[in-house]
Amino acid sequence: MALYIRTLKKQPEVLQEWKDTIWTVMVEKAIVHRNGEITFVFYNGTKISVGV
Repeated sequence: MALYIRTLKKQPEVLQEWKDTIWTVMVEKAIVHRNGEITFVFYNGTKISVGV
């Protein structure tokens, strides 16, 4: 958790470029469904599904 907070504090409010570090400390897992949809599960419990 401390790594997560330190990493976020170092980042600007709006990312100008992709940063793998942010992704790895925020996303717990990605679930690929049979229909091609992907559900991203964040460490805070938020789930976001992206359809094809």
